[in-house]
Amino acid sequence: MSTIDYAEDEPKNPPDSGSQKISAPAALRNREVIAGAIDEFLPKQGNVLELASGTGEHVCFFAQRFAHLKWQPTDMDPSRLASIESHAAAEQLPNLAAPISLNVAEDVWHSRDADVILAINLLHVAPKSVTRTVMSGASNVLHGGGALIFYGPFMLNGTFSTESNRQFDSYLREKNPEWGLRDIADLDHAANAVGLARVALIDMPANNNLVVYQKRDVTPLD
Repeated sequence: MSTIDYAEDEPKNPPDSGSQKISAPAALRNREVIAGAIDEFLPKQGNVLELASGTGEHVCFFAQRFAHLKWQPTDMDPSRLASIESHAAAEQLPNLAAPISLNVAEDVWHSRDADVILAINLLHVAPKSVTRTVMSGASNVLHGGGALIFYGPFMLNGTFSTESNRQFDSYLREKNPEWGLRDIADLDHAANAVGLARVALIDMPANNNLVVYQKRDVTPLD
């Protein structure tokens, strides 16, 4: 994948400049496969907190697909919050709450408790320190036995799974030296320090992974 391909995947406003909706081509491509993968880790009822909801396309799709759950989108960028509101207004979903401002880089999150926390394509476009704050924040917000689910590209024990992931990591670091693919071993270390344990590592299409942690104090997920 070339840097031109990366640029084409970045979120964009639609041609009608009056709309606050932002669209991400990648979200439309991967939402079905992500929904299929997270299904087994979702409860029969409860609240799902999505971190850095971005355009809002994922959370709207998931709220439709998993109508038995209440979905809480978040972001810290005003333009993204406006986009989430616009997408949500078009869907009129009763189980989708209004987006709230949440900075995942902060140690304390002002958020309601959650049964599941979902973070899609977050850690590689954030400083490395965000891995720690996300684990800490999730541990404080999750109910006992709740799941923290990451989707995106990762390293494992210092190794890239593919050459394209290594190139993507270089591209990210050129854009921002604080960005880059995170190592699952580092995620495990940060998670274990706050009472979370990894219960699943699933290979996904396009060299991505689903990484699932659970708040300890009940029997881990199978």
